[in-house]
Amino acid sequence: MNTSIPSDLIDQIRAQSDIVEVIGEHGVHLKSAGKDFKGLCPFHDEKTPSFTASRGRQMFYCFGCQAGGNVISFVQRLEGKSFVETIEYLAERSGIALPTPDAKAHQAQQKRRKLQDLNQLAIDFFRQNLMTPGIGGRTLVYLKQRGISERTIEDFQLGFVPAGQRQLIQFAQKKGFSVQQLIDVGLAKEDRRGTTDRFRNRVIFPIFDERNRPVAFGGRGTTDDIRPKYLNSANTIIYDKSKTLYNLQNARKEIHQTGVAILVEGYFDAITLYQAGLHNVVASLGTAFSESHARLLNRFADQVIIIYDGDVAGLRAATRGLNTLVKVGLQVKVALLPEGDDPDEFVKTHGVKAFQSYLDKSLNLIEFQIQLAVEQGAIQRIDVKSKAVKEIAATLASLDSPVELNAYVNQVAGELDLDRAVVYQELVRLGVKPTVEEKSTSKRLAPVRHQVSARESIEWQLLESLILNPSLIPKAKDKFNIQDLHNKTYAKVGQLLYESEPVEIGELVNHCDESSKAIISQALMTDKVPPNLEARMMGCIKRLNQFLLLDFEKQMRSSALAEGKDNTATLVELVELSNRRRLVEKNVR
Repeated sequence: MNTSIPSDLIDQIRAQSDIVEVIGEHGVHLKSAGKDFKGLCPFHDEKTPSFTASRGRQMFYCFGCQAGGNVISFVQRLEGKSFVETIEYLAERSGIALPTPDAKAHQAQQKRRKLQDLNQLAIDFFRQNLMTPGIGGRTLVYLKQRGISERTIEDFQLGFVPAGQRQLIQFAQKKGFSVQQLIDVGLAKEDRRGTTDRFRNRVIFPIFDERNRPVAFGGRGTTDDIRPKYLNSANTIIYDKSKTLYNLQNARKEIHQTGVAILVEGYFDAITLYQAGLHNVVASLGTAFSESHARLLNRFADQVIIIYDGDVAGLRAATRGLNTLVKVGLQVKVALLPEGDDPDEFVKTHGVKAFQSYLDKSLNLIEFQIQLAVEQGAIQRIDVKSKAVKEIAATLASLDSPVELNAYVNQVAGELDLDRAVVYQELVRLGVKPTVEEKSTSKRLAPVRHQVSARESIEWQLLESLILNPSLIPKAKDKFNIQDLHNKTYAKVGQLLYESEPVEIGELVNHCDESSKAIISQALMTDKVPPNLEARMMGCIKRLNQFLLLDFEKQMRSSALAEGKDNTATLVELVELSNRRRLVEKNVR
């Protein structure tokens, strides 16, 4: 949480953001259903409404996919916004002013905003040039010849700067900006000729951060003799190219909703695909793909499809990005275009449906690396095979799932005609543990969509009672250790309740992971609140303590037998445990 926003102000913003109105504003059609509202869930495909929003509780819950939370959770999940971005959005929507930072931070913030304003001024200047026939007419024809529509030119705010030395500098100075500010933001440079415009005689591509703030520019020469062909802004206090992806501000919502990001190399690749209807496309701006890029994408996507140019350089560029993406937990696929094609030209020549077919045929990371090894030829040679195993193992070593790792090891061994021990030997050399467990560590709990034991059902009833009536928590804490719950997700939610006294459930949701939000939301969205929650809670505690003592008895019995104790000694201990169980039953009444 951003500590500059007080928790009581966050509570005020949440309280003044009616969840039904906010959900409706985001395209979910809700119909009244008694005291609540129902509609089709925006988080998964369904034909029968299972998504419920409660105005009284200011919560939502989907009985289909178990998504749940408050108004902050909803906006975060649907839009892919960070917590702070969501608070800022809801505050602006509600007309609530957020506090200003301390003087030093405020001064730095003002400087950044001033430079962003300068960038926006430059965008307007470049666009005006492009749309003025006597200045940008030939460049506008060039863009249209490349298949870029006027609507797309407007959406991406493309522009043009002629060959003059100080045109932007003079324009900005008239608007009150200084030469130093132009240098600070990377729009001007100092050389033997003095201070001059950095970009000259180029098509201009404004670069925005994920929050749609103008932070930098790219420029492409309009003739072949202009070098370099592409010129990008250097890093500044508002721009770090290792943390910025082109078009993410437009693509983030589609990426978040589909879970898939299409990653290309250049400006025109991203623009052409976006214009063709693939709105989940971003570009790496031709720079080395960094771990910061990967972590940025991981905020919005589950899977990344890399589709670089269909040549050797493009293939190698895709390979360089694989390990970085896998390392942060993203699923990685690679789409291979015919040799010599890039996404921009391919879509213009063959159409978006043909391009989509290549996306559909994209290879997983291991299949791609095997194919890349085969493309290099002589795969049966020991040295070529050894190099391929080393490159593939470097990617496999980034995987967290032992099951996934084991499956890929089998695939690599089969495809390269190797003993799996050879592949695993290379992984061990890279630090991977030699044992592979045949169970997944990423199994996610769906609270009530699976068969539950009697014990787990009682644990749920206890948790539900505490969520519905938090005033019972102090009494529950005196009678029961919440960490004794067998269901670890329930135990995690219970610990939050125990540690947050006094509990404000709506505020508590802000600090939960998705599985905990789902459990809390499900409990709050129950149609019928059980009568006499305190008696229900005490009954649950009584039964759970009985389960715990039974566990202990079994453990004692097993220990006694393992230690070779005679039957009499075992019986005495077990009788004592039974007496303790009866005493517990008496105390919880």
